[in-house]
Amino acid sequence: MNRLKAPALLLAACCFFLACAQQTVPEPPEPVAVTVNADYDHPFLHLDVHPPQAAQHLVPGLVPRPLFNHESSPGQVTIELLDNWDYQREYIVTLQVASSATDEFYLEKPFSFTFQTPPARFDLVAVGDVMLDKLTSRRLRHYDTAYPMKHIRHITSSGDLNFANLESPLSDRGTPASKRYVFRGRPEAVEVLLDGGFNLVSLANNHILDYGVKAMADTISILDDHDIAHVGAGMDLHSARQGYISEINGVKVAVLAYTRAAPMRYYPAWQAEEDKPGTMFYYRKDLVLEDLERVRQQADVVIVSVHWGNEYTHSVTQEQVNMGRLLVDNGADLVLGHHSHAPQGIEFYQGKPIVYGLGNFIFYPFRIPICDETYIFRATLGRDGVETIRLTPVLLGDSQPFVPQRQQLERLQQVIGSLMDQFGTGWEIDGQDIVIEVP
Repeated sequence: MNRLKAPALLLAACCFFLACAQQTVPEPPEPVAVTVNADYDHPFLHLDVHPPQAAQHLVPGLVPRPLFNHESSPGQVTIELLDNWDYQREYIVTLQVASSATDEFYLEKPFSFTFQTPPARFDLVAVGDVMLDKLTSRRLRHYDTAYPMKHIRHITSSGDLNFANLESPLSDRGTPASKRYVFRGRPEAVEVLLDGGFNLVSLANNHILDYGVKAMADTISILDDHDIAHVGAGMDLHSARQGYISEINGVKVAVLAYTRAAPMRYYPAWQAEEDKPGTMFYYRKDLVLEDLERVRQQADVVIVSVHWGNEYTHSVTQEQVNMGRLLVDNGADLVLGHHSHAPQGIEFYQGKPIVYGLGNFIFYPFRIPICDETYIFRATLGRDGVETIRLTPVLLGDSQPFVPQRQQLERLQQVIGSLMDQFGTGWEIDGQDIVIEVP
């Protein structure tokens, strides 16, 4: 009996395994088609991916080959361009499905997206005299250092390069010079500059040595400690002439600064020399022209700040005209003037703007009405120079500048426009601003 059961059991087992072998093996699922839409918002590329789970399996590439980072999340791939990309250049982004996922996904059609990086261009904001002594100093004893810039910081901080003429040293040391007006701001007043977003100041003016070399040295040290660049004065001739050179958004820019003497007896006493601290006077035209030639070889754009002209007037002197044109003839793309305590016009010479007077910006109130009104100069510059100019009318208030409204604004717009008319410079009103016609 047992002998009969064994073959039967063996036969049954064979039949069972044969039946299992003959069953159909299920086919693997078909790969899913992937679609991608791209959007470029420099320096990011945003790729929207469908189906969302495919995003983590896509491998991006860029041609030409700048460095980039990429991150994947469900439904999106984000690509960030890093430092070695070129301005105003076309790039192509491509995508491939990772080899480990080709059984799951495929691109419905080969993906490529062409985009162009932005042009080399930066925004400049420039104002005139910032004097952090007298009334402003008294205000800072009762208000915090945010007081002076309260109503205007959103404009002064809006540029890539935000410039002012610092009309007073910052120090608690030194002996006052024997002159009618001597200024010295307290060291903590640097917070006003920071609050306004200023990252470059000129020290080439007739007040930087009002309290002697020690106060000027303190000023330079304070500015350095707070990463505010400075031009036009130094502890020796080399540093006073060095200027500011930097690359901003792909534009190599150089800034130099010079001043007149007021009163005249301080020239050459305040002139920097090889082993003597001081400022830079434009009377040394040989040095000015050497400086221009040097930075012209290093920069796409050259800006020159000049403390010049007569005080308390809209009128431009012949010396300003001659000096401004000399600077342009020797490589300046933009001249920024101050010292008059009142706004002055803008002339285009050889296609380059000469801003004759930026007026006051932070100062104690004057008894002369034209000294309590001015404009903020706002420009866009590319590698070939100034591209656009806007002027924002400003009233100085009580050491707290602000943009006027309604009738005050309309009146000041007309005043500033008349200053442009003196030089045949075209202008039009756009909201609160005056747009200057750039040739």
